[in-house]
Amino acid sequence: MIKIKIGNGDRETDIRFPISESDLYNKLVAIHAIDSTGEQQSVTVTGFYWPEEFSVLENSTRKPIRPEQGF
Repeated sequence: MIKIKIGNGDRETDIRFPISESDLYNKLVAIHAIDSTGEQQSVTVTGFYWPEEFSVLENSTRKPIRPEQGF
């Protein structure tokens, strides 16, 4: 699962993907990224976290695959 941290001013929240539209809306309201009229404000991505499943690749080196080699 991919997770990002977004911020608006001094407020931040984590968002995990996939996410439903209603959950995303609630997260944006919580950090005041959507005002009472429903208009969007600016939001900044302040962090990006890889899925835990990719942690086995951390600090490893892989040779690039050439197209003629296939997968």
